[in-house]
Amino acid sequence: MGDEQEQLSRREIAFIGVVGGGILLNALGIFKTLPGTNLDTAVLLTVIGGWRIFYESFSELLLHRRIGADFAVSLAAIAALLLGEYLTAAEVIFIMLIGGALEHYAVAKTHSALEKLLELAPKTARIKRGGDESEVPLEQVQVGDVVVVRPGERIPVDGIVIAGRSSVNQAPLTGESVPVDKTVGDEVFAGTLNEFGVLEIRTVQVGDDTKLGQIAYLVREAQEGKGKVQRLADRYAQWFVPVLLIVGGLTFVFVRFVLGLDATQTWLRVVSVLVVACPCAMILATPTAVVAALGRLARSGILVKGSVYLEQLAEADCLALDKTGTLTEGRPRLQRIIPLNGMDANEALRVAAAAEQTSEHVLARALVTAARERSLTLPSVQDFQALPGLGVRAMVDGATVLVGSRNFIAEQIGELDDETQRLLDELAEQGYTTLLGACDGRPFAIFALADPLRSEASQVIAQLKALGIPHLALLTGDHASVAKRIAQHVGIDEVHAELLPQDKVAIVRRWQGQGRKVAMVGDGINDAPVLTVSDVGIALGGIGMDITIDAADIVLMTDDLRKLPEAIEISRRTLRTIRQNLLLFAIGVNASGVLLAAAGILKPVSAAVMHQIASLLVVLNSLRLLTDFRFVREPLRQCSSQLVERLSARWAALCAFTCHHPRLAISLVIGSSVIFWLLSGIYFVRPDEVALVQRFGRLVAEDVPPGIHYRLPTPLTKLTKVRKGEIRRVEIGFRTVPPKQRGQEPFAYEWNFPHRFGRYRKIPDEALMVTGDENLAAVNAVIHYRIADTADFLFRISAPDELVRVVGESVLRELMAQVPSDAVLVTERQKLEVAARQRLQERLASYRAGI
Repeated sequence: MGDEQEQLSRREIAFIGVVGGGILLNALGIFKTLPGTNLDTAVLLTVIGGWRIFYESFSELLLHRRIGADFAVSLAAIAALLLGEYLTAAEVIFIMLIGGALEHYAVAKTHSALEKLLELAPKTARIKRGGDESEVPLEQVQVGDVVVVRPGERIPVDGIVIAGRSSVNQAPLTGESVPVDKTVGDEVFAGTLNEFGVLEIRTVQVGDDTKLGQIAYLVREAQEGKGKVQRLADRYAQWFVPVLLIVGGLTFVFVRFVLGLDATQTWLRVVSVLVVACPCAMILATPTAVVAALGRLARSGILVKGSVYLEQLAEADCLALDKTGTLTEGRPRLQRIIPLNGMDANEALRVAAAAEQTSEHVLARALVTAARERSLTLPSVQDFQALPGLGVRAMVDGATVLVGSRNFIAEQIGELDDETQRLLDELAEQGYTTLLGACDGRPFAIFALADPLRSEASQVIAQLKALGIPHLALLTGDHASVAKRIAQHVGIDEVHAELLPQDKVAIVRRWQGQGRKVAMVGDGINDAPVLTVSDVGIALGGIGMDITIDAADIVLMTDDLRKLPEAIEISRRTLRTIRQNLLLFAIGVNASGVLLAAAGILKPVSAAVMHQIASLLVVLNSLRLLTDFRFVREPLRQCSSQLVERLSARWAALCAFTCHHPRLAISLVIGSSVIFWLLSGIYFVRPDEVALVQRFGRLVAEDVPPGIHYRLPTPLTKLTKVRKGEIRRVEIGFRTVPPKQRGQEPFAYEWNFPHRFGRYRKIPDEALMVTGDENLAAVNAVIHYRIADTADFLFRISAPDELVRVVGESVLRELMAQVPSDAVLVTERQKLEVAARQRLQERLASYRAGI
């Protein structure tokens, strides 16, 4: 995939280069027409370079009855060709090609994070069959095969470690940078990196069934789905082009009939409007931001099933959290041991853990783990018996040991004494889960267990409040005392405890009925119903649970609760970016461009540039979502605060100095001002210039040569620079039309062709003169002059071109009246030009014009 895109981009760059080279040769006049024809090469370049734009625009219109984004560009290019603006049409297409290539590159960058994630799985696997290892394509690996993964290799399948020990980097799936230790019995996942030891893995899932494959499916699903903002932008884009065509028509009417410009200028403005207002930026505004956000979240171990959930998470004003497995670790740990009847605490734990060591119950595992952490040696047991929901019975060191609930122990050994019951009641009120141990009919210890709070829970709740979420609540099925203690510790005010799954659903629906947008965070198993009915369901720690991916809209692929505020922040940044793209770039820049184009300030080529700038700004603005600015903001904040502190200290010192030494401060200010004023008298004269300096209106320096000079500063002196050696031109009988105002001339002029489109404009009042034989002749003349005396030129005449034109016209009329018309056309023309030059020089000299 990557190689194909790279080859495509190279071909695209080469194609754009060929088209651009052809346009440059045409503009320089080197390759203006095709050999043997009169066909302008710009026409050919427009057709070749824009064929895909033309094809897609008109096929979409004719086949799907839909006006595409490039339809306006196609109309503009065709209109330019019909107006004879061949080079303009080619340049517009060339700029569109460049902009399209840059947009494709930038959009590809937004997809790169996702593509890298999906390309993590290796293409082959090393399997072990019958003691022999062989490397086979990944497609040939079957469930149950043993896969061998060596250090530095990526794991190709989901499976269970059956041999070996290593550390596995799961960052691509969970976002955790710290490798996780794996040993026999642990789960491993495709796409993760084996760092140290050799692992033998029993294959459980392959290909699309792996966690990586599920992520790939969900990412594709998310990209295809459209949220409310995205659907709104698409709907606006469909109506945008028809409105644009109406604006183009109004522009034509206004420019042609109100401003009164000719048809060529009017159509050029319409072309500019069509080019600059294409809705490409509007169409790119939402998908580029969404794809960039999904890539950024996936890279952080946050999986979002669709852009609609990004919007809902950003708009959520009510966040509900489950307790067990969300605010707590979800794994009970032994907190307290209360020995009874003279038993030592460690001895009590050793006996109880020995009885529980073969049980699979989560509370039994907590006792065994605590014993191992204290390095206690557990004796072997006989006659082990597990009683589901009650406890266990076993023979330990020849004694009958019972470990379980208070009711189970009371049933086995009889009524508990008052002190033991009081201790059990106190622990229950404090939120502990209790186990009671008895040996040969006598209680020997009470074990208090609790699900410990996550270390980051309080920090996360504080961040959620800082993000401005107004309503935070705890929904749990646990006891009210436990729930209130947890909520008070982390800073949650609203608590709903002892809830069944249907109770949680009812509370969420009640909030939704009040108009709130509810986001629910749970462990994704027993919270599946409430995750489903919430506006957005968020599951924590989904890498090992299929039900998490099924029930939730957003899955945090690690147990790190700090991903929650990050997801909310990115979702809000995404919506802000979309609004910026739509309002600032898609609408703002294009609307400004339409006004400038209608006013004639933007020509078709500059309109195409502005259009592409708007589209690129949209893509570049979306690319910001791929960057984590938190690592940049803090250093910048520190630098800026240090700079502010230093500037404040300098300002305070300056103010103190001024207060203590006012005269000295005033003297320094006045002295500095005088120095800067005197230095402003330094001036530069370029090689093609001379300068004149006046002091109070009197000339004190004339024809100052090129170099660095000094004069008294303004207002004592006035500096004037002129180009003395420049040859100036005056026309009599006609005026040269500026290139921008010229129409398209025909390929060839014939004797009877009216010269309506030429490069010159006739001035009959100047041109018509009477000859000596009383005939009328149209005389066109060009007078070139330059400055002889700078002071006379600047100060004795105010409009030198008009003076030369009036005097020259007068001299020509005098001379024409003295010779017959045939002499002017044939024999006397050269003599007439010499005489006119001499007489004109004499007249101008008499006026002391300095010419």
